[in-house]
Amino acid sequence: MADPPELVYGINPVRELVSEFPADVREILLARPRRDPRLRSILEAAEAHGIPVHLRPQHALARLAGTPHHQGLVAIVAEFRYMPFDTLLDTMSAAQHPLLLLLDRIQDPGNLGALIRSAHLLGADAVIIPRDRAARVTPAARKAAAGATEHLPVVRVTNVVRTMERLFKDAGIWWVGLDAGAPGTLEETDLTLPLGLVVGGEERGARQLTRKRCHFLCRIPSRGGRGVD
Repeated sequence: MADPPELVYGINPVRELVSEFPADVREILLARPRRDPRLRSILEAAEAHGIPVHLRPQHALARLAGTPHHQGLVAIVAEFRYMPFDTLLDTMSAAQHPLLLLLDRIQDPGNLGALIRSAHLLGADAVIIPRDRAARVTPAARKAAAGATEHLPVVRVTNVVRTMERLFKDAGIWWVGLDAGAPGTLEETDLTLPLGLVVGGEERGARQLTRKRCHFLCRIPSRGGRGVD
């Protein structure tokens, strides 16, 4: 059975998708032709890959995307492909300076997408998220990631603590929990180690068991002298 279709909207996410995974794009819906070179390049790439493009009213795209902020472009795509954990483990074992971001209990898809984008800019190798009680990579997350979800692998795991233990044992990943109340700062941490940064949820932060599994807790100093989670 084929995977159910999902939506990706916005110029940057659709452009990255068409560029990196054209076979996953089933159809592109366009509000109206515009004189935007970014949009023109997307349509040219779609034509080159044989992706059908159809015009739709603005309100129809807003209804599909669930938001008016679709930038006049919606792609119907296959379900998001998560990286299998075993593949991640092999990748980390072979990497020279591994860097992971583990997100524990992030609930808002927009926040998830923004964190994936930040991880991509930091040069992270992958993002790990829980399978349950956490946001998944939805169209809203892909829009907030501004195309980063098409370049940075995302792994969904059933048990966060066991995942941390396995990656430490088999790939030497040291876990650093970001905590606004920690005495030390991230600047004082040895960033040359194979690292996994742990970020907790919006309201209650990381779970206690997750915090206990971290080798270090530290804060990110702000200009005002206070740390952030």
